[in-house]
Amino acid sequence: MSLEDYLLRIRDYFECSEECYVLCLVYVDKMMKLHPDFILNSLCIHRLLLTCMVVAVKFQDDVYHANTYYAKVGGVGTASLNAMEADLVLRLDFRLAVSAEEYQQYLQLVCPPNQLEAEDLEPAEA
Repeated sequence: MSLEDYLLRIRDYFECSEECYVLCLVYVDKMMKLHPDFILNSLCIHRLLLTCMVVAVKFQDDVYHANTYYAKVGGVGTASLNAMEADLVLRLDFRLAVSAEEYQQYLQLVCPPNQLEAEDLEPAEA
């Protein structure tokens, strides 16, 4: 499955807030900066995005699905997703909070400023 199709699938089934997509981007970037030896390629990018989205949803949203659901959406086993989630959180040293400034910086990477409204620039209350 192409990366674009995979992301569309996540969008269609995760039922999460828009802020989660920005947090996912932050987590991917932090992962790559903290672990430059981590090789990101076509064999693992889908799993990394899935895992970052699951962590983002659980951190940001009050209501979320069980990992069995997310695993099915992502095409992986539940045990694999559980292990990947634990590994990611450990690699990020449990630092999942994102400042308002950092959130705005990453939001502007995916949405040019002229497309944003003022209320889009602040993360939703956790």
